Amino acid sequence: MVHCLPDNEYSGLAKLPVPFVYVNGTKSNQATTNGELPEIGIRVSGKTLYRDTLRFFTTHNATPDAVYDLGWRMLDKIYPQVRS
Repeated sequence: MVHCLPDNEYSGLAKLPVPFVYVNGTKSNQATTNGELPEIGIRVSGKTLYRDTLRFFTTHNATPDAVYDLGWRMLDKIYPQVRS
């Protein structure tokens, strides 16, 4: 929990890797990340991971941006119904 990011900082795979180390919810400007997974040295790309995960769990070839936009359109459509 020491190095977890606060909820208001980053959310979602596309924002990974984060550029700084966080300590107890505070960004440390003294410690930057290198964007690689420890010990195996694989470069992290949240956008690539999200795109590949999307392909695995869906049956169409929508882009991550198209899915994001669809989500907001559906939220705009459904949320007023939930509130009433």
